[in-house]
Amino acid sequence: MYNLYIDNDLVASGLSQGELAQWLIDLSNEVEGFARNQFKKDLGWISGDFEDFLYDNELYEVTAMLGKEKIYIAEDEF
Repeated sequence: MYNLYIDNDLVASGLSQGELAQWLIDLSNEVEGFARNQFKKDLGWISGDFEDFLYDNELYEVTAMLGKEKIYIAEDEF
């Protein structure tokens, strides 16, 4: 389970990997060009299908920038 923070504010908690992936896909679709690619790279994506990457990899303790917003993913401890 995951918690998702944007600029230190908890916006979603107890997310499954699929729910987190959908959040991140939606967030990445809010920006274009360099900002989108940088966001994906910050999450650890290198190449290939971004959605597959999100569903196939655990993203605990990851920080990414989306424009000027800081996105932080943490393991839900409960």
